[in-house]
Amino acid sequence: MFGLGTWEIILILVVALIFIGPDKLPQVARSIGKGMRQVRSAMSQVDHQVRKAADDFVNADERPPVAPAPADDEDHQILRAPAGSPKDAPPEPPRNAPPELPDAGAEVAVGE
Repeated sequence: MFGLGTWEIILILVVALIFIGPDKLPQVARSIGKGMRQVRSAMSQVDHQVRKAADDFVNADERPPVAPAPADDEDHQILRAPAGSPKDAPPEPPRNAPPELPDAGAEVAVGE
């Protein structure tokens, strides 16, 4: 698994037996086993989610396109032109916009 041979594992067990002691060695081994199971489970879940996301991304072209919302929704009433106004009418200037100035070449009548 980690590239350890039989003699390396035996040496690790002997050192663990010396430092941990024979009474607590089974508890430590169980705790290590539970931890390894949790890590494997988490890795499996992540792997599953990544594969699912990749499949969804690859198969996105095969899905039918999503239909746009109908224009008669109440939410879209704001975007429509008011009743009776032509759709091609130019937009009104903002209320705080400066007045339009005449062209530079145009003659302006000055009051006498």
